Amino acid sequence: MEKNGQNPDKLDKPASGYDKMKEMDKHNQLLDELESGGVLRQGTSRRDFLKVLGFSFASAAVLASCKRPVQQALPYVIQPPEVTPGKSLYYATSFFDGHEYGSILVKTRDGRPIKIEGNDLSLFNREGTTARVQASVLSLYDDARLKHPAIDNNQASWSEIDEKVISELGKINAEGGEIVLLTSSIISPSTVKLIGEFGAGFKNFKWVKYDAVSYSSLLEANSLCFGRPVIPDYNFQKADIVVSINADFLGAWLSPVHFIPAYVSRRKLNNGEKNMLRHIHFESGMSLTGANADIRKRLKPSEERILLLDLYNKIAQKKGGEVFPATVYKEDLSDLADKLIASEGRSILVSGTNNLGIQLIVNGINYLLGNYEKCIDLNNNLNIASGIDSQTESFVNDLNSGKVKALLMYNVNPAFDYPDSQRILSGIKNTRLTVNMAVTLNETVGKAKYECPVNHYLESWDDAEPVQGQLSLSQPCINPLFNTRCFRIHY
Repeated sequence: MEKNGQNPDKLDKPASGYDKMKEMDKHNQLLDELESGGVLRQGTSRRDFLKVLGFSFASAAVLASCKRPVQQALPYVIQPPEVTPGKSLYYATSFFDGHEYGSILVKTRDGRPIKIEGNDLSLFNREGTTARVQASVLSLYDDARLKHPAIDNNQASWSEIDEKVISELGKINAEGGEIVLLTSSIISPSTVKLIGEFGAGFKNFKWVKYDAVSYSSLLEANSLCFGRPVIPDYNFQKADIVVSINADFLGAWLSPVHFIPAYVSRRKLNNGEKNMLRHIHFESGMSLTGANADIRKRLKPSEERILLLDLYNKIAQKKGGEVFPATVYKEDLSDLADKLIASEGRSILVSGTNNLGIQLIVNGINYLLGNYEKCIDLNNNLNIASGIDSQTESFVNDLNSGKVKALLMYNVNPAFDYPDSQRILSGIKNTRLTVNMAVTLNETVGKAKYECPVNHYLESWDDAEPVQGQLSLSQPCINPLFNTRCFRIHY
C-alpha cells in the first residue's frame, strides 16, 4: 500500500550494486567536466575556483550514501509535575574544581544541563562567573571522561575493586604501614568530616593537600604572624586605595569572581559618592588587573622584595616602627607611602608572589597601616586553598623512600603539574597500593593500579564553605552518565 506517493516496502532498503555504480558514474562525470572545462589547470581564475567548490559539495553529497540513524522519542509513563518537555528547568548548585568556587544556576532542558550562570542570591559571587565555570558544563559531555573502573588499565567491576582495595588496606594497616590520601583543597565540611572518620580507622594515616596553583606562602605568613594558616578575605568595597604587586585579583588570583563586585562598587560614582577607589598596580607582565588600574608600573621579579622593603621602611619611619637595613628602590616611594598613611585603616596591599619573605613584608605593611581592622578580614577567611608546599615536598620524599605503602589520590594530576613529576611517578611505582580517583583522562590516569572514576560535579550531591560561616549546597542536575561514583561513596 502506498502513502503520499511512496511505497513503504521500498523505504529504508540498502542501495543495490547497480545504484552504487550509477553514483560512481555521476562522480566520474563531475571529474570529466572539471577536466574538460580546464578548471584543473594551473592558474585557475576565481570563477574556476567557485566552480570547483560547487562540484566538491555535489560530489560529497553523492558519495555520502549513509542515512541518519533512527532516533526515537518516548513519552513519560508518569511525567514528573516539574518537567515540561522543551521548557527549561533551573537548578541552584555550587561549582568547585579544587581551585575556583562559584555559586551557580544550571539551566537544563529535557534533563540535560546546557548553560551555567551565576546565582544572584549568592553573597560570594552574585551573578558573576568565570570562563572556567561557564565551560564546566561542556566537561560533563566530554568523551575523555573516565567511564568505568579499571584494574591495571583493564575494565573491572566496583565490587571487585572494593574487595581488593579493602583487603589490601587491611593488610597494610595491620603491618603499621603509612596510608596517604593526596587531594586538592577540599571546602566541603561534610567531606572533611568523612575523611577524618576514614583516617581514624587506620594506625598510620596522613592527609596531604596539594594545590597545582599554590598559595602556600600566604598561608604560612599568616600562620607565623597571626597563628592561623588562613587566606583573609579582602574587602575592596571598604578601601580607599589599593596597591597590588603581581596580584591579578580581577583575573586569576585567588577568587576574582568574589573580588570583582566589591572592587567595581568603589570604582563607580553612581549614587552621589565623591571618593573613588584609587588603584596602583606593579607587575612583571600584562594582566587584567593592571589594565584596570589608575597607575600601572612595570616591575622586574627581582625588584619586588626591594620595593616592598623600601616602602615598609618609609611607612615605619613616619609611624614610629622599626626600620630595617635595605636597598632603596630605584623610584622614590615617599608619595606612595604618604597616600597609604593618609588612608590608614582604609587601604589594602596585596602581592601575588608565592614567596614567604615577600608575604611577611606585606603583612608588616598592612599591620602598620591598621588594615586588619576593616579591610582585611582574618576571621571570615577564604577556604579556597589550603595546600602547604613543605608538606607536599615531605610527602614526595616519603613516597620515594618507600615509607608510603598505600597512596589514594583524588582530583590531582601531579604527573603533569608537580615541578618534578618524575619523582612522583617513581614514587608511585614503589607503593604497594595505588588508587586514583579522577573525573577525566589526564597524565596521572593509568599510573595507579586501581582507577576509580568519580562523578562530575553536576551529577553529585555536595556542600561547600568558601568563606568561613557561608555554607552552600550542591545538587545533581542529571543522573550519572557513566559507571562512576561520588568521591565520598568511595569511603
